[in-house]
Amino acid sequence: MILNFVKTFLYKNRKNIFSKNFIYLDILDKKQNIKINGNIRYTNNQNIKTNTLNPNIMGPFSYIPSMECNHAILSMKNTANGKITINNKTIKFDNGNGYIEKDWGTLFPNSYIWCQRNNFKKQNASFMIAIADIPLKVLNFRGIICDVIVDNKEYKFTTYNNSKIIKYIVNDNLLSITLKKNNYYLEVKSLYEKGLKLSAPVKGKMEKDILESISANISITLKTKDKVIFSDSSTNCGIEVVR
Repeated sequence: MILNFVKTFLYKNRKNIFSKNFIYLDILDKKQNIKINGNIRYTNNQNIKTNTLNPNIMGPFSYIPSMECNHAILSMKNTANGKITINNKTIKFDNGNGYIEKDWGTLFPNSYIWCQRNNFKKQNASFMIAIADIPLKVLNFRGIICDVIVDNKEYKFTTYNNSKIIKYIVNDNLLSITLKKNNYYLEVKSLYEKGLKLSAPVKGKMEKDILESISANISITLKTKDKVIFSDSSTNCGIEVVR
């Protein structure tokens, strides 16, 4: 009841709202002749496992106050329903696949890769990976956050659970990465083209352009030494590469 009151109040006061359960857009840019409005509802949110030590995908690093960029996964997969109207064109979402994450802080890493997909050809699976050069006052390191959920079973590859980068090849249109955690291996391969410009923060101001593609091809294989747990491919994958 309280949530419905808040949504009604904000809708009437022309606000743009982004939450775990819905988004509401009401945008008017007369200079660029753009009008966007609509809403999408998210249900059946698939959460990653968390606890006090690991409150989100960043694990214990979440508690470091000097991190320039913080990251959290709100939903690895959900069901999206609603519609968005851009000028006079309406785009409907009927039982679509959604994914929600968020970043906060003052500055994106100088060098990083990010990739996400949850619509594979054969199996019910969700996947995200980010590898970034992390600057701290006393230590600089290449950090890993990666989560794979296959048929509701979760596999994490992260710096704080002692995962290692076995292979790391990134160039203008190819990404090929292999991670290892104990006896588990994750192979990620993607072909991509340069995407569209997005604004990114620099010391709190949105003054940097990064490129994000949402049309990349990707294949991932999760295995142990003698067993393939999951192997599949997908198109229209989201990917960012900043070098």
